[in-house]
Amino acid sequence: MLPLKSLRGLRLPKFRSSTKTEQILWDRLDRCGLDFRQPMIELIERYGSKPAIWSEQLEICTLESKLDFIPGLAHPPAFQFGPETDLLKPPNALFCVVQASPDHRINYAKAIAALRPLFGEGTVGKASNTASRDWQFGHATLSCTVWPPQSQAPGRNRRHEVFPETKTEASIWISPAYRTNLPQRFIEDCKTARVLPAPAAPPKRLIAVGALTYNWPSALPEFETGLYLSANEQTLIKRITPTLIDILPRPWIRAVCLARITGGRGGQEAILTLKYSPSGQVERAARTMTLCDMYGDPHALDAFANEVSARLNLPVEIIEGPQD
Repeated sequence: MLPLKSLRGLRLPKFRSSTKTEQILWDRLDRCGLDFRQPMIELIERYGSKPAIWSEQLEICTLESKLDFIPGLAHPPAFQFGPETDLLKPPNALFCVVQASPDHRINYAKAIAALRPLFGEGTVGKASNTASRDWQFGHATLSCTVWPPQSQAPGRNRRHEVFPETKTEASIWISPAYRTNLPQRFIEDCKTARVLPAPAAPPKRLIAVGALTYNWPSALPEFETGLYLSANEQTLIKRITPTLIDILPRPWIRAVCLARITGGRGGQEAILTLKYSPSGQVERAARTMTLCDMYGDPHALDAFANEVSARLNLPVEIIEGPQD
């Protein structure tokens, strides 16, 4: 079995105006007086934080609001953060809950009844152990989920064990997808970027806007979705969509990793990732950026892994075997 796991600068970045579809969600957050555009470090200084009792690594910062996001919330929207969180970015996920009833069905029904008039019908989730509904606003997302007790395996959710009342709550997650403009120090790197000819496009991910994500400057030429390296080979650029990119400075990158999955639950697959440490601090736990993956042949990315290795002057770490 393979042990797989699928930027900060000195100045606070300027923020970019919204897109039309995301504005639907942002307008509601603005009406409620929620400071979702601000860097997390400023929100923590303003509102404080407290430990997340169910996790030793996490803290919770609860925002203040002048109007409830929906009626019946146990608390205003909050975000969680840990030692590896880039606090110079806005929160990319806010959560709040409805816990009015010991019956999960009532909490879910009340939450959906409040969300539907604001955002429409949404899409019903398909997971076997939850009941959920999701909404999409451009890159922004909203979800409401309950975990029916009869569908849960014991010991899987630490928060439910510590706080039994949460077993029947309706959990609302808000991903505003509010991202920053590309810092000036990366503009020239993007102008001179050259394509890395990957055999597959970067895989889609659940939340499009992450800690490394920026808006693509409208003044720069359009690039196709894919992977690029600046001419000085000091910046790796992953074009996610026509308007979004992930930026990874070369000094942050610690390793090129190739997983050759030879079988198991998901079949054969090749996955190429980079391990990196934010701000190049090697004492911090490494994070992972997935460059590309291909199904059907565990050796499909061998040649591309060698090219990335040569361009970044890093060896390829290979793990091989079936995935459980």
